[in-house]
Amino acid sequence: MITEFKEFDFDLKSLKDFHGHLGPYLVAGARMGVIANEELSKNKLEKYCIVRCDTTPMSCLIDGIQFVSGCTYGTRRIVATSEGIPEAIFIHKEKEIRIKLKKPFQFKGEGLDELEDYVKEFMKSPIHDVFEIQSNFPLRKYYKKKLTE
Repeated sequence: MITEFKEFDFDLKSLKDFHGHLGPYLVAGARMGVIANEELSKNKLEKYCIVRCDTTPMSCLIDGIQFVSGCTYGTRRIVATSEGIPEAIFIHKEKEIRIKLKKPFQFKGEGLDELEDYVKEFMKSPIHDVFEIQSNFPLRKYYKKKLTE
């Protein structure tokens, strides 16, 4: 059974239905979208996103970001590059926030049920343990490091 996580502004069942299965990169992308919504704009037509990731399963970040942030291929508000750096750069007007995974996931289980259990544990991880967040503006809610690039 998948539990709804209201504090993250999305539920795992809907995310799973959208993507086809539940995985940590998918959920990481959704959590990145939540941060962008909180810090930039909840309006789905005001943000843009550049996702830097490599092959599957890392590229599942893209679906999580689209699902939550509204930055989609259909609205031409997301671009993905084939780089091995799992991060997303969200842009709204003059503001930019960069959210990078601190380390790759190390799932060693065998089945989808074990994978879902792994994801549920990941959902309990504090944002600061999972992501490095940088911005060119003062953040309201999330800790950040100054954006230098």
